Amino acid sequence: MFDYETALGQLAHRTVLCVGDLMLDDFVYGDVSRVSPEAPVPVIAVRREEKVIGGAGNVARNLAGLGARCLFVAWSGR
Repeated sequence: MFDYETALGQLAHRTVLCVGDLMLDDFVYGDVSRVSPEAPVPVIAVRREEKVIGGAGNVARNLAGLGARCLFVAWSGR
């Protein structure tokens, strides 16, 4: 059976190559007061906005957070 605790403990001594797409996730938080009459989308009063790395960049960030040395290769755009 696979032992997750042992694997996580060994991760700090590993180098991981992460290859994938690089994205920027944009989270908008606020209150929805109504639905737009032009299209079925909510009209939001923005309270705060948060931009964080997404896609494979999120995987690389999580691996680094677990202690691994992470090499990241990505592409963005078209």
